[in-house]
Amino acid sequence: MGQKKPRHLEESLEQVKRNVARVEVYGTPEGAVVTVNGKAIGTYPLPSAAVVNAGNLDIEVSKSGFKPAHRAMTIPGGHYERVLIRLDPLELQNLSPATSAPPGSDSRDAQTALGMSAEARESPPLLQRPAFWVVVGSTIVAAGLITFLLVRGDEGQMRPVADDRGTFQP
Repeated sequence: MGQKKPRHLEESLEQVKRNVARVEVYGTPEGAVVTVNGKAIGTYPLPSAAVVNAGNLDIEVSKSGFKPAHRAMTIPGGHYERVLIRLDPLELQNLSPATSAPPGSDSRDAQTALGMSAEARESPPLLQRPAFWVVVGSTIVAAGLITFLLVRGDEGQMRPVADDRGTFQP
């Protein structure tokens, strides 16, 4: 009976191994919350791989100020997988008034809270401003003139000419 018990335990352990897997989720930014199948397992950097039920996994990573990321995968029992998920920061230009302003508030209030002045909210993009193109054109003309003067060197200057006695004539 002593031999049957360890064999029974070994069989049970093998059964468990067939039904579980390990997944290591890593990436950036530090402090991002990692969720597997709807259950938070920690924040970046995770101390170790998570033990999960084998099969379909739904991995989500999120942090305030960053675009959340989602990864779906299937992992067989007894396997170990490493999953890299990096979050991209949110861009202020991509925030629409609907997502940046609470319901019932003016979108200008939300833009002001984000540090945007009234002038910045109403001005056209940089490439559509005439002043930008005036500065770009002036810079190109100045660079061309400087290049011309440097390449020309002293060729355009009058040089004194010496006569047969070695004296210079004006």
